[in-house]
Amino acid sequence: MIKLKELLSENTYAKFTRNELALYIGDLSNMLKSVRNPKSIQLIKQDLKDVKAALAKKKNESISEAKHNKKIFDKVANALKDIKFKATIHLNDDDKITIGLGRDYFKKKNPHGTGALDDEIESRLKKIGLQNAGIDIMASSSDFNDKKYTKAQKDIRGGV
Repeated sequence: MIKLKELLSENTYAKFTRNELALYIGDLSNMLKSVRNPKSIQLIKQDLKDVKAALAKKKNESISEAKHNKKIFDKVANALKDIKFKATIHLNDDDKITIGLGRDYFKKKNPHGTGALDDEIESRLKKIGLQNAGIDIMASSSDFNDKKYTKAQKDIRGGV
């Protein structure tokens, strides 16, 4: 026979988002105010404690993920710091890294050798093991220099 404690393990709330957990905490708090049965009160308090613990765990995971994305951003910025053309490396509020090379970048000559400017960026990303990391290379973005959508931004002004 499966024990109730095993059935309601720590992972019970893992599939829910932070918003759903926060709403459930509110529902449990309201339920706690209206219930009179001591056994029900005890169960609701335990459930409330478990949900708060799950929410705290999700917050910690989110913080560690953001630190990881910032480390990747720093790694990309370091790999591109000595390029001889203008570029903007941007980490937006959704933790997406974008590299902006300016208008008509595909027409500009690569000062580091053959190919286009984005070829140089891709080769440098490949050297640091981030060739398939979902980093976008584009001309520009409205998110650049917008504090509302920017977690980190590095401008490289190396010529061309």
